[in-house]
Amino acid sequence: MSAALELACAADAAYVPHCAVMLRSVMEQHAGEPVRLHFLHAPDLAQDSLQALAAEVQAAGARFEAHVIAPERIAGLGVLPRIPAVMWYRVLTPELLPEVDRLLYLDCDTLVCERLDELWQRELGDDLAAACENAFDQGRPAHLSRLGLADTQPYFNSGVLLLNLDQWRAEGTSARIVELARARAAQLCWPDQDALNLALVGRWQALHPRWNTQNALYVSGAARRQIGAARARAATRRPGIVHFEGPGFCKPWHPLCKHPRRAHYLRLRAQTRWGPFDPLAGAGPGVRLLRLLSMGGITRVLLWQAWLRDPRWRRRLRRVLAGLWRRRPLRNRGGSA
Repeated sequence: MSAALELACAADAAYVPHCAVMLRSVMEQHAGEPVRLHFLHAPDLAQDSLQALAAEVQAAGARFEAHVIAPERIAGLGVLPRIPAVMWYRVLTPELLPEVDRLLYLDCDTLVCERLDELWQRELGDDLAAACENAFDQGRPAHLSRLGLADTQPYFNSGVLLLNLDQWRAEGTSARIVELARARAAQLCWPDQDALNLALVGRWQALHPRWNTQNALYVSGAARRQIGAARARAATRRPGIVHFEGPGFCKPWHPLCKHPRRAHYLRLRAQTRWGPFDPLAGAGPGVRLLRLLSMGGITRVLLWQAWLRDPRWRRRLRRVLAGLWRRRPLRNRGGSA
């Protein structure tokens, strides 16, 4: 095992500042220790952004190595509107880093809240990875069925991955994932994560959810039941790594975010060349009003989203709206009075 903590992440220009914050959170826990960050990026990333991140990482006390990913290496792989092709770069790390035997991959929207020794030193044996189960607020059976997996099959979140790169290289795992992703593109809802889960069935170790404490664990009873109430409670009370996964308003830089670890993100961001940062700067009056109305936990918006995604509540809401519409005066229905 390498003496240095080997980290990797991938980002486009928009996420470079968040990458710097994530790395700051690592170095806050491992100050003065050998840490090397492998930053994976596309050829079109501006040099000033790359140089700024390199300077930031080095100022924090870590080594910085940049790896350019040629577009043809991920040609034909699915992407999402809010998640660009950088999602696939983690799959290429065994080939990009031939001298590294194990690697901790972190999404840029994570924060390290405790030392990583327990995670980094975990014995993987012949397993390909260690990860945390994905916390579904709903739809887990349908998602697994779409992939051809049994409802009882564990399914992990790819935002935090401890990778056994030696074993990946020995088994040609990267090529198998890419081939699978191209062949089954129509079935992949979360392209990279789904492909990883299909390729690594039975070959990954489940970590305690505190090593990838996802947003759903704070707001979704279904997610907490799936993970286990005691384990979910332990994860949210004492996270090792927080993962601000999900749509924009789940991110700590969004004006509507009320995540309990948001202040941690803002404090670290203020220490970088991209901070201090005020998420409400430039926000319109509607956003500010929603912010004032926000509840404890993540945000009222997130709770409403979970509420509206439940089919029972959607039916009730439709009945209520239909009733209100029927009681409106005729002149307000667009017809003649």
